[in-house]
Amino acid sequence: MHDLLKQLSAEHIELEQTLAGIRPKQFRTEEGRSRLHRLRDLLHQHIQRERQNLYPVLEQAGRTDERLAGQVSRSSEDLEIVSSLADEFVRKYESGQPQLIEFATDHGALLTILRIRLRQEEETLFPLFERVSRS
Repeated sequence: MHDLLKQLSAEHIELEQTLAGIRPKQFRTEEGRSRLHRLRDLLHQHIQRERQNLYPVLEQAGRTDERLAGQVSRSSEDLEIVSSLADEFVRKYESGQPQLIEFATDHGALLTILRIRLRQEEETLFPLFERVSRS
């Protein structure tokens, strides 16, 4: 496996664990707010790494493969959606004001969306990257 993909896979684990580690009662504490900010920072760093290192290779290959170009475009759009959802989640809960049930619902939804997105990257984008980077 390519070193970049190893790094991105390790970041996926860290992102998922960081989000999963924020508990409903905890978001009202300083530790909870710190975890929220850590999640946001990790996600932004991860996206930046993908934008700088993963997507350019895939986009270059997509110039001669319409199907690949479509996959990369959809994946890029999805990445922005997940990033926006995570940013909104952090903004909403960093004040510690909303109700616990609201947090639990939003947290569960974001965790599910993040997990789906990360698996899609690993099952779709990573193999594509390996294939085109060998060419």
